[in-house]
Amino acid sequence: MESYQTEIANNPDIELIHVSLDHDPGEAEKWAGEAHLPWPVLLRKDTPAEVMAYFVSGGVPDYILVNSAGDVVANGKEAAFLKIRRCSSK
Repeated sequence: MESYQTEIANNPDIELIHVSLDHDPGEAEKWAGEAHLPWPVLLRKDTPAEVMAYFVSGGVPDYILVNSAGDVVANGKEAAFLKIRRCSSK
């Protein structure tokens, strides 16, 4: 949450999106509500299979940074936040 607040929350060019891997939509919605996540949450039931296959490739949690065209520009939390910092400092 701290990384989100310092690196993403006030940056209009970047948004974090959580893709839930939970098979039970009710449980996923309950968890997201209890966690008070400030970013959008995509539920498995609302996400096309090809999107899930494309973006959900690693362990949990997994961080994938994509550009506005949907191209992956960084994989993993460290690489994603490093790229965000570099782009934000320009």
